[in-house]
Amino acid sequence: MQRSVYDDDKCAAIWTALVKKQDYHWRIDNSAKVKLSEILLEPFASNDDLFGNDLGSAVRLRDKLSSIMKGGDRVQATQVGVWIIADWGGIRSGKSIIPNWIESLSFNDQPSVLKFVDKMGTVRISSWSKILAFVDSQRYAIFDSRTSLALNAAMVRVHMQPKFFMPMPRGNKRVEAMKVINSKSESLLGGFEEYLFLLGRFVELGLAISILDAERTIFAAADDTAKKMLESH
Repeated sequence: MQRSVYDDDKCAAIWTALVKKQDYHWRIDNSAKVKLSEILLEPFASNDDLFGNDLGSAVRLRDKLSSIMKGGDRVQATQVGVWIIADWGGIRSGKSIIPNWIESLSFNDQPSVLKFVDKMGTVRISSWSKILAFVDSQRYAIFDSRTSLALNAAMVRVHMQPKFFMPMPRGNKRVEAMKVINSKSESLLGGFEEYLFLLGRFVELGLAISILDAERTIFAAADDTAKKMLESH
């Protein structure tokens, strides 16, 4: 990945083509909140400030769980990893592999993380990227069907070739948008590192205040960005 691929003008164009909302909604069931309190061995009420839809709540939740993931209790780290993917993220299939991921990763050692990312490629990227995004929200971000769809749709809107691998989305409109995006590119090979590079460029240009802010902004109005693209095709 060459930096020139995402020069200032192209980054600004992509960001402008993204539909942006201030409201970010991520529903977390009470059962998931209770389960996290049990994992943390803390009273349920003490974690009320972790589950808001504002950026501050997201930072507090990720920072709190990051300290556990980087700590010495691998049993608790595994419990938290499963909670992030299955309970917070809602991806309940394939949970049995998560302990293996936690065991193979040393979250305090970036080369270990990069080796893992290289090995995994785009396989189950919507799952393991959630763990990394909680471990270090200043460096890593969630890569899923909505964020990749939104970035690709924004690229199409400004007549750029879409770049990013897209996990299979849910919903007819997202599938319809995915077909349009696929028709604009011979291959969608952009993975986790290229995604982080682009989000980092948004932060460098002052378009987002952090990687986490960029992730949330892209995610929040992903369907609207795809809709705008479909309206012009």
